[in-house]
Amino acid sequence: MDSAQLVDRIRDFAQEQLSPPRVAHVARVALLTVDLCVRFDVDADSGLLAAWGHDLAREWSHEALLSTAVKDGQPISPLEREHPVLLHGRVGALILSDRFSVSDEEVLDAVRHHTLGHRRLGTLGKVLYVADYFEPGRGFLGAATRRVIAGDDLDQMVLAAIDDVRRRGLELAEPTQQLETELQRRVTD
Repeated sequence: MDSAQLVDRIRDFAQEQLSPPRVAHVARVALLTVDLCVRFDVDADSGLLAAWGHDLAREWSHEALLSTAVKDGQPISPLEREHPVLLHGRVGALILSDRFSVSDEEVLDAVRHHTLGHRRLGTLGKVLYVADYFEPGRGFLGAATRRVIAGDDLDQMVLAAIDDVRRRGLELAEPTQQLETELQRRVTD
């Protein structure tokens, strides 16, 4: 099966599993992901796989997320236990791997870490992180914040998303703090 057929299968599954507003969000993320993939020389097919797969488990119950996430062999953090919705990326990566035989670790890592980030987030992961945060349907973004997406520095876009989370008064999770530290270190090197 070629990548276009795989994307079609994942998109069809997403449309069956998710509410119409969530499907609309994922479609907007997919469009922005492709744009960013082209701009930052990332394989757009991989971007589409990650974009259509990133929220497959977003509407699952807390119990289902907790019981499924352990199958990836990673511990569940206290924050994830307190807010199981944070596990939807990990579970989405499991769905892509188990149900759709996606084995591309870059795609799986992008999906796995699209919510909180990770200090070793790859380029595709950064693209998905940015696309998910800055997609045009996000009502919490101000005009100045939205303009960041027009820039030409992907790391700066990720940092702008993290800054916006902080501006909104939300506490940064440890993986997000580690990602921020890593990107700031690169900027000063």
